[in-house]
Amino acid sequence: MSLGVAASPIRSDGGRLPTPRRLFASVEEREAGSATTSAPSSPAQPAQPGRSRGSAPVDAVAAASAAAAAAASAAAAEELRVAREEAATLKTLLERTSSELQAAVRAAKAEALREAEAAREATTALTESRLAASTAAAEAATATESVTATRSALEAHIRSVARHKRADAVAAAAEASRRLGHIEVQRAGTSLHEVWEDGAELKAMGERMRELATRKEATEKRRRELAKQLRALSASTPPLPPASSPSARSQDASAAVAAAAAGDRVSVSAVPHVRTAAYLVEQEEVCKLQLLSFKKDEAALAEQRSRAEAERALLIRELKRQRDEAASRFHDYRTLNDRYVLMSLLGRGGFSEVYKAYDLVGLRHVACKIHQLGTYWREEKKRNYIRHATREYRIHKALTHPRVVQLLDVFEIDASSFCTVLEFCDGGDLDGHLKARKTLPEREARSITAQVLAGLLYLSEQPRRVIHYDLKPGNILFHDGEARITDFGLSKQMDAAAGGAAAAGAGGGSVSGSDGGMELTSQGAGTYWYLPPECFEVGDAPPKISAKVDVWSTGVILYQMLFGRRPFGHDLTQEGILRDHSVLNAQLVFPVRPAVSDSAKTFLLACLTRSQAERPNIRMLLQHPFIKAGRKAV
Repeated sequence: MSLGVAASPIRSDGGRLPTPRRLFASVEEREAGSATTSAPSSPAQPAQPGRSRGSAPVDAVAAASAAAAAAASAAAAEELRVAREEAATLKTLLERTSSELQAAVRAAKAEALREAEAAREATTALTESRLAASTAAAEAATATESVTATRSALEAHIRSVARHKRADAVAAAAEASRRLGHIEVQRAGTSLHEVWEDGAELKAMGERMRELATRKEATEKRRRELAKQLRALSASTPPLPPASSPSARSQDASAAVAAAAAGDRVSVSAVPHVRTAAYLVEQEEVCKLQLLSFKKDEAALAEQRSRAEAERALLIRELKRQRDEAASRFHDYRTLNDRYVLMSLLGRGGFSEVYKAYDLVGLRHVACKIHQLGTYWREEKKRNYIRHATREYRIHKALTHPRVVQLLDVFEIDASSFCTVLEFCDGGDLDGHLKARKTLPEREARSITAQVLAGLLYLSEQPRRVIHYDLKPGNILFHDGEARITDFGLSKQMDAAAGGAAAAGAGGGSVSGSDGGMELTSQGAGTYWYLPPECFEVGDAPPKISAKVDVWSTGVILYQMLFGRRPFGHDLTQEGILRDHSVLNAQLVFPVRPAVSDSAKTFLLACLTRSQAERPNIRMLLQHPFIKAGRKAV
């Protein structure tokens, strides 16, 4: 309903009612007209008797006018009545409209009040929300500052711990060097080479060994002389002089034995009864006891020296690590990718360095493998290295297995280096364990071998099968006592479709052929002591390889764990192995000591089968009695 000037109301007969102003004006006009019409006109003149008859029409007209005036008056009265009724209706309507209008105004005011209240509440809520947002932003800023401060404190603590550990390692190595020796650089003509100079402890052991050898040789010489005299005396068969008494002879023999045990030289001429057979026999027994004592001393000293040499091997490894760490451009505890704080160098090989680092996001230790391009390299070599490193990353990132070190992250450091982040294994590598212990018990060696084979089986059964190609003790790590395979820098990847008709190798291997193998186009790469004969074959076409390369490597590693040496070319350099064809021509020989089981020997013979076709695959090795015996023991 509009609150302005209302339109003219509608009458019950469909006509439009006049507005109040027009209505009242019409009523006034009509009343005025009626009064004029009904007012007495001039008194009619009585008809004069003497008038003529022509006045009759005038009277008729007057009567008609009076009738018309009466009718008009009646009509006016009717209209006035109707107008009054309409005015009353309109008044009622106006009163109703006014009431409705007032109600509408009151409702509008109430609605406006409600809207104003809602607006006030919304304003209050918005103010409170803004205040809460401001408070939250301030708290977030405080939390961010706190997190930043905590992160900075943690980063500083990690660096401090790393510095102290590095200083402790340097001090420990210096102390061990005083005992065991150190590396010296000597010049030979125009070239420099490193030599080991023994320390005081090893020199003392060497001196004792030489002294024991001298005394042993002298005692053995006396024993032979006494035996010669005894034979000569027996040949002449002179009568034996009577002994003074059994107790005297016993005392003489006891004194001689005591002198022998004390290491004193026993002079035959200083003892009575020199020509008696009994005395010569006693003296020979003294020499034998003395030799037995020397043998025990030699065994103890040899064991002591063996432990010292194992410690020396670890020291040499640590000294080289410290030297490489000092020469590295990443030795300054920097943070990579705003996340990984480098702590200490774990190892260096080829064109990469592996650092122990702390992950500020994951709050755990990781291993950062930093790949670096040589500044002096030609562009083609740089492209090849990047391609091979990218292949290594692509192969490794798809591998998830308890026996394979997990790849966690990869990022670029600068234009000439990038980093792959690996799971950190806190137990060191198998190479370090062998340097420290030289050999492992057969049960422990079998357990490690079974774990390595489980990892190799996983690699060989991928949709694109993987050949590790560089399996060796340095690439077998330990974490919580479990063995894990790492370093896929030389690995090859085969396409399972069409029997291995296509493959790509991170070490540069490509593939062709339909026998399930791949052509080795990267001959010369790898660690020669652990590679099978097929990797050394030469001819018009590249040799074919398969996952049985890793089978051979597993056999070499097991042999080294059991006997403390590699089966082929142990004392040779890689150049010597190539020159002497050590792997192509060598025959497998088992040392007498330490003793191993027959099942271990048959397992080694199977792994180290020269013919690739006759060599068992990984799944077959896992069913070998040597491996199954370990499962039964569990």
